[in-house]
Amino acid sequence: ISPRTQAQMIYPTIGWLVSLMMVSIIQRSTSVGVPLATGDALSGLWPRPSTGRHSDEEDGASSASFASGTTPLQLHPTQFSLVSTAAQRSPRLTRLMARYTAILFAQKSVWARSNAPRRTVPLTRVALIVPLTTELDRPPALGDDEGFRLWVNATHGGEVHATTYSGLHRGLEAFAQLTIVLGDALVINSTTVHVASAPLFPYRGLMVDTARHFEPVPTLLQLLDGMAASSLNTFHWHLTDAQAFPWNSTAEPRLIQGAYRPDLTYQRADLEAIVAFAADRAIRVVVEIDMPGHAASWAIGRPDVVVDCPPDNAAPLFDGSYQSASQLDPSTNATFELLDALIGELVEIFPDKFMHFGGDEVRMQCFNSSAKVRTFMKSMGFTTGCPPPPPPQGPRRGLDLNDGPALSTSGACDTGVGFKQLTAYFIGRVHELARQHGRTPSGWQEIFDHYGGTTSATPTPPFDGLLNDTVIYDWLAPEWGWANPGTIVASGFQVVSTLGLYLSSDTDNANWEEYYNLHLLTSTLNTTVPHGRGFFNITDPTEISRVLGGEGCLWGEQTNGDVINVRLWPRAAAIAEALWSGPGGNTTEALPRLLRHRCRMRQRGVPVAPLQPGFC
Repeated sequence: ISPRTQAQMIYPTIGWLVSLMMVSIIQRSTSVGVPLATGDALSGLWPRPSTGRHSDEEDGASSASFASGTTPLQLHPTQFSLVSTAAQRSPRLTRLMARYTAILFAQKSVWARSNAPRRTVPLTRVALIVPLTTELDRPPALGDDEGFRLWVNATHGGEVHATTYSGLHRGLEAFAQLTIVLGDALVINSTTVHVASAPLFPYRGLMVDTARHFEPVPTLLQLLDGMAASSLNTFHWHLTDAQAFPWNSTAEPRLIQGAYRPDLTYQRADLEAIVAFAADRAIRVVVEIDMPGHAASWAIGRPDVVVDCPPDNAAPLFDGSYQSASQLDPSTNATFELLDALIGELVEIFPDKFMHFGGDEVRMQCFNSSAKVRTFMKSMGFTTGCPPPPPPQGPRRGLDLNDGPALSTSGACDTGVGFKQLTAYFIGRVHELARQHGRTPSGWQEIFDHYGGTTSATPTPPFDGLLNDTVIYDWLAPEWGWANPGTIVASGFQVVSTLGLYLSSDTDNANWEEYYNLHLLTSTLNTTVPHGRGFFNITDPTEISRVLGGEGCLWGEQTNGDVINVRLWPRAAAIAEALWSGPGGNTTEALPRLLRHRCRMRQRGVPVAPLQPGFC
C-alpha cells in the first residue's frame, strides 16, 4: 500500500490542510520579550521539503508541507516513544529508533535566553509505518525510495510513512529537525505539522580521499553522521592513490607496504564497520581503487605489476618522489590476476553494486617509457609510431566530442592512438572483471572522452569497448573543451556530476552559497566555483533520467583528520539541499535554517565551520 493511500485511509478528511498551509508563527515570551523561536516547526528543516522528480498533482493539498497552531507539542523523556511493529523483524530499525530517541533528548537550546512555553500539548509517540513486504535490513541501493510523509498533531500523535528503510530514516530525521529546546522543554513549535518530501536526485554524495592523507575511522564516522543529518546518501571512498595504499588487503598483503605507516591503514574490520555504520544511516558506500594511473603506491609491494616511470617522465609528488607517475602494467596477466582477486575481496566487504576504478590522468609517457609495454602493444596491433598532426580544427561546435585541442605530438611518440588503445584495453578488461563479480563499473570522465577516436586529438568519442552500463563521473570543466553531462547522457550513459562541487581544501570553509546555487541539468547557474560549468541544458526526459545526481569532492592533499569535517561542513550541507530540493531556494531564506542545522550537527558530535558569531 502506498503512503498516499495510507494517508487517505488514516486521514479521510483533510480539508483543513488547504486553509492552514505554510502558516508561519513567531512565538515570543510575554515575560522577557525574547524570541522563543525563529518561526514555526518547518523553520528548522534541512533540506527543505521537495516533491522530487515527480509531482503529486492528484494529491492536491496532501502533498504540501505546512505547520500551524500556536500551542507547541512537548516531548517528555519519560512519556514519549518511537514505535513500530516492523521493529520486531528488523534489528536495524530497532537501532534507528534507539539512536533517534537519544538524539532527541540530548539536544540543547540554541537560544541562550529562551524560556519554556507556558502552555504545551503532550506528544507521546510517533509511529514508523512501512509495508509488511519491506526488506528493512538489506543494504541501501541506488534507486531506493527515500520519500516520506510525516504527520504530527495533538489528536493523533505522530506518524512517519515510507516504503523503504531509507524513507523511514529520512522521515525520522525530519521529525527530529522539527524539535527544539526552549528553556527546559523539548517541543515542536507548532500544534499540527505535515511534511511530504522526496529527493530530486537519487545519487547525493560526498567523495573523500583517504590516500593523500589517512583519515581515522572515528573521523569518517563523524562524516557519515553529518551526511545522515543532511540526507546525503552516498559515500564515495577514494581509498587508494599514488601517495599511499592504506588498505590491508587479505588477497595481497604485500600491497600494504605502500601505506605511509603500518598504523595508518584500514583493516578489513574497519572497512566492514564503516559500511555497516553507513547502512544504518541509509548511506551507500562506493569504493574507488584508482587505476591504471595514480598507482605508484602499488609498486612497493608488487613491483611486478607496475610500470616504473623514470624521473623525467613523472609528475612531481609532494615529497619529491618520482614514482607518482608510475602506473599499473597492462602488458602482464599478473596485473589482471591481482585485480581479479582484489575485486573479489572488495565485493565481500562493499555490498553496493557500484565500484569505481578511476581511469583518470593516465600518463601515456609512462607507458611509452617501457620497452616491455611497447612490445606488448605491437603484439596487440596498437601502433607505437608518431601520428601525423590532426587536421586543423574549425570553429567550436559546442557539444561535438571530436572538437577539441590536439595533444602535442612533439618529442616522444607517447600521444598516439596506440596509447589510447592500450589504456582502453586495460579499462575494458578491468570493467569486465567487475561485471563478472556482479558489479557496475564506474570511472572518472576520461574513460568517456580521452581513450577513443582514430586521431591523437582529445576529447574523443567513447572507445568501442566502453559499455553504456558504465557510470561516468564528470569533472573536467566543459569550457576546457571536454565533454559535459549533456554530451554524456546524450550518448546513452548515466552520469554523476561533480562540476562546481569541488570542496577545495584551500578556500573559505564558509563559502556555502556557491554550492547552494546549482542545478545539475543546466549550465546557466554556478559558473564561479572550481570546475564550473560550460554550456549545456538537459531537457529530454530520458536524458534527465540518466543524470543520477552529483557529489561534492574533497581531495586530501591539504586535508587530514584534524580538519576534514570542518572543510566539508556546512558547505556539503548546502550541496545536500541543492541535490534533494533542486533549484528555487534562496540563500537569504536558507541561512537561518543552515545556522540551526550547523548547531544541530555540532550537538551530534560533527565538527562544522562557523558562519557567523554565535555560541553553538
